[in-house]
Amino acid sequence: MDEQLRHDEGRKSGKKGKSALGLTIIGIGKLIKVTVLLTLGVSALLAVNHRAPDMLMDVANFVGVDPDSRHLHRLVAGVAGVSPKKLEEVGFGCFVYAALFATEAVGLLMQKRWGEYFTMAITISFLPLEVYEIVHHDSVAKIVTLALNVIVAVYLIVRVRRERREGDEGKAAGARDRRREPARLGIASH
Repeated sequence: MDEQLRHDEGRKSGKKGKSALGLTIIGIGKLIKVTVLLTLGVSALLAVNHRAPDMLMDVANFVGVDPDSRHLHRLVAGVAGVSPKKLEEVGFGCFVYAALFATEAVGLLMQKRWGEYFTMAITISFLPLEVYEIVHHDSVAKIVTLALNVIVAVYLIVRVRRERREGDEGKAAGARDRRREPARLGIASH
């Protein structure tokens, strides 16, 4: 508990600087994911009661996507056969992931130790799934995502280990100071 308090107090007292920048960047990235997932989740649930391909074309026209885009047509064809039940599952799944990413973002942006550990655990737990996906259905986006997640995991592991080592050094220095204190005050210690 003392280590956690010292960790949080050190951050409040101005030990932020570069070390906090990495947490902020990762936290903002998580918030971007939350926004995308919430948008997808709401869209999937709205599509349950509407014709999903028509709705997708309306949204594409609204945001100015070229209606002749082959990517848009592939996406429309992909959602054409999706059942309302599957759309509900996708929508709620997006909300679950958004909640995970939001929790990570809050912990990181508030620079809490639990946020670092939580993000490490979630990020590392998904790495095997990402590797599996690349092996079976590789794409540049999946490879970039894997690389970024490995970078985040390594950064957080190094950061937590460094802070733990610094905390241990601080404890040892504090113990030495407490042992010297009686002698400086002229008090005999037994």
